[in-house]
Amino acid sequence: MLGSAAKSSKGLFIAIDEVQDAPIDDMRVIASAVQLLIGEKVDIALAFAGSPAGVMDLTKSKALTFSCRALPEDLAPINQVEVALSMGDSFIATGLTIEDDLLSRAAKVTKGYAYLVQLVGYSIWQRANLHRAKSAIVSERDVIEGITLAEARFHDVVHEPAISVLGLNDIKYLLAMCEDNSSSNHLRLLSAWAKRPMRSALLGLSCYKERLFRLRRGATCSLPCRT
Repeated sequence: MLGSAAKSSKGLFIAIDEVQDAPIDDMRVIASAVQLLIGEKVDIALAFAGSPAGVMDLTKSKALTFSCRALPEDLAPINQVEVALSMGDSFIATGLTIEDDLLSRAAKVTKGYAYLVQLVGYSIWQRANLHRAKSAIVSERDVIEGITLAEARFHDVVHEPAISVLGLNDIKYLLAMCEDNSSSNHLRLLSAWAKRPMRSALLGLSCYKERLFRLRRGATCSLPCRT
């Protein structure tokens, strides 16, 4: 089917989101088909995105050696000015108006994180839409309540799942970072670690540090293109 679609048009671009939830057997079939078509010089490309750990597991999978040649793209935070402009356009498109300072406040809260941009924008719009008949102006209260709702939702669907897979020592490492008043230094965190021999503590923290960094890295998109 992929071959027919790619050969009967100007080319085929396949995009897969939330790849960490995709069945490995399905990904194997897709990757094998794309690899075969690339070998036949067919104009086809595959891009997949998901959580950092999910993308990393896929690209390092022995069952999907082809994906190891994928080009990684770290998704950097979206510029807050662009976030504010986009939100403003969305409100205007639905018949609502919002002041620039409120837009800036909403954009700043998102920290450029794509999913949080969606949550904050929608939650504020939802609050403002309740009084549309009386006033089509987004109020400061709409923004405050919308941000609160968005952050609560973000905690439930992002923070909670992320923390739930961590072990006790991972949590201890995070708590030690939270108690550090300056930029956390790996060696300095040893002093906040449970008392144990220095070498053992250092090796233990190194393990947890790498594990946490692996889970924390920004979302990644990998793209193997035709040759």
